Amino acid sequence: MRFKTYIRRQINGDGTEFVQFGPEHYKKAGIPYSPFGGMPVLEAYQLVNDLNRNQSEHQFVYYLAA
Repeated sequence: MRFKTYIRRQINGDGTEFVQFGPEHYKKAGIPYSPFGGMPVLEAYQLVNDLNRNQSEHQFVYYLAA
């Protein structure tokens, strides 16, 4: 299973959006950029967890949806 997008939801609002994994995400995960193939499961979870942990001001919740 591979993910092409992740979901970003505002904590204090109703705003929810689907965000595509971009070249910077693949680079951070250390894998080649493959937008049509998608992000492998382990790397996708690691990136989303990293986004949730490393916010200077917690405004969003990031998660994956199948």
